[in-house]
Amino acid sequence: MDELLNRLQNVYVSCYIGNMFLGGLGYADDYVCWPPSRGSISLMLIICDHFGAYFDVLFNSQNM
Repeated sequence: MDELLNRLQNVYVSCYIGNMFLGGLGYADDYVCWPPSRGSISLMLIICDHFGAYFDVLFNSQNM
């Protein structure tokens, strides 16, 4: 999942404080996106979708 965080960080549409990337939080197999605006969530989800297709990862948007 580090690769997903790197991809999101490299497009500069996520949340930043100074140079610190705060666009998402990952722990084990869980990940949360923090978009700074409504428009940026679309791009973040496209990146997640491409990542999932390439690495054969399925994302679940349902709360447990």
